[in-house]
Amino acid sequence: MNEIRGEKVSFRKEDIVVLHSLPSAQAHDPCIVHAPQKRGIAHLLFTTTIVIAAIFFLFGAAVLAAIEGGFLDGPLNARAQTALNAAIGDGYHAEVGSTVLRMTSNGALALKAQDVTLIENASSKRLVTTNSVFIELNPLALMTGRIAVSAA
Repeated sequence: MNEIRGEKVSFRKEDIVVLHSLPSAQAHDPCIVHAPQKRGIAHLLFTTTIVIAAIFFLFGAAVLAAIEGGFLDGPLNARAQTALNAAIGDGYHAEVGSTVLRMTSNGALALKAQDVTLIENASSKRLVTTNSVFIELNPLALMTGRIAVSAA
């Protein structure tokens, strides 16, 4: 074998034959080589559905991480005070110390307002001071940039 290395092998034009004329191609039971078939429309639709579902899942996970991580808590403080004032009526107003946006056990968004004081407008008397108030938010209003109370 070593004596062949380094030697140039050359073929004449009449030495080259087409493969289907060789004896192995003339056999009664030819050897079938596996060639994958072209994938159909069902495979394309399935793959597209899986990719879109994965994108929505990752987007939902990012939104949930932003909510639970507290990235949205700062901008919500003034809006929470306005929403709480709208929920309690005209004769009273609320002062809110801080806000935290969290998910409730049933999957809804809830705004937890901490250090809430309820004050009567007529006498400016502090009626109630609580550690926290949970306000369940309307998700459709929240997507448009408003805070609307669906349950307090």
